[in-house]
Amino acid sequence: ARATYQTALELARSVGDRTKEADLLLGLAGVELGERKPEAAEETYRRSRKIFSELKRPDSELSAMFGILAAQTDREHYRRAVRTADALVALADRVGDLGQRAHARREAGLSYSDAGLHQRAAELIAEAIELDPEDPELVGSLSWVLVAAGEYAQALEVSERALAADSTLAWVICNRALALLGLGRPAEALAAYREAIAVRPEGQQFRNDIKVLARFLREHPASPEGEEALRLLEAEQAKAVQVGR
Repeated sequence: ARATYQTALELARSVGDRTKEADLLLGLAGVELGERKPEAAEETYRRSRKIFSELKRPDSELSAMFGILAAQTDREHYRRAVRTADALVALADRVGDLGQRAHARREAGLSYSDAGLHQRAAELIAEAIELDPEDPELVGSLSWVLVAAGEYAQALEVSERALAADSTLAWVICNRALALLGLGRPAEALAAYREAIAVRPEGQQFRNDIKVLARFLREHPASPEGEEALRLLEAEQAKAVQVGR
């Protein structure tokens, strides 16, 4: 795929087609991100964004900014991602599309959460829910932020609200499981992790869930059920990686 994009880019540049060049750069950056090359992807997204800005194509510029934010998150450059997130929300508001405004706030909130700024993260995702109250994934994202902040009782309530709307959201079931673990209900937590594994789509990864559960287990007293859940998630993650190859 990379070689195909490079050949097409050379052709677009040779004829001075800036619109085609920007679109191809956006596609190439997605390939690089999928190949786990976030540094290269971030630079390619930035190049596409610059052209889209010059061409006054804010919708496409917004797509490039979502990509920049994803690449920075993959690189664990969380402070930089927060600055990008603020710019992303501002651009989405200028574009004006309701769905994009909600999506931008969701991604911005997750970036703030990754940076440890949980109050602002919750505020942003609450704003997203106000814009699109029918989307259970937005409610699920709020449960993730609350789990990361250690607000387990509230996280449990919010995750159950999201699952009442869509019981198949495996990642939200994982949020619920960690909230249960944090509330001292390990048997229920292990059962919830097993449920998440059972309902997840084939190939869905548990990378973030593993990271946050492992951190919880390092910071809290030993939990046999938590350790078993971690082993189960790691085994499923290995399978998912094989499916994605």
